[in-house]
Amino acid sequence: MVRATAVTERAWLHEIRMPAAWQGSPAEEVGRAMATARDRSREEWWQGMPGGGESFHDFHARVTLGLTNELAEHGVVRDDELLWEVPTEAQGRRLLLVAHAGTNSVVLGHLLGLYPEPWEWERFSSAHASITVLRTAPIASRHIFSLERFSDVSHLDGVAVTR
Repeated sequence: MVRATAVTERAWLHEIRMPAAWQGSPAEEVGRAMATARDRSREEWWQGMPGGGESFHDFHARVTLGLTNELAEHGVVRDDELLWEVPTEAQGRRLLLVAHAGTNSVVLGHLLGLYPEPWEWERFSSAHASITVLRTAPIASRHIFSLERFSDVSHLDGVAVTR
């Protein structure tokens, strides 16, 4: 039996903060700004979007630190770049995180031990309202995170699937 607990908002799970000037702008206008930004260098990407907002360095640090602290509250601690200590009492427990694509992608990359990039949501392009499942697997006297399902939309009607 799964025991439900209260939903708790975590500030570290918030999506990257885009330039304040984009608030209330038409989606087409923001889309054009994002498309133009795609041609910037990798170094420029790390600085965030032109016009302000949160840098990708800060965003990545916020999400990974928050995730690390959240997991530590459950006794799950990173041992090195790939291996994690998962105490016996935490094994088999589930943690549900709900966030936007950029945040989800940073979480995935971090748990899977991938080198971070300032365009994480492009590496893990997922459908809206999709479900991604990671599990821990024992290996080398520790645990790794393993991608079990990615961007699963089987719970949605086909017409409801968007990106």
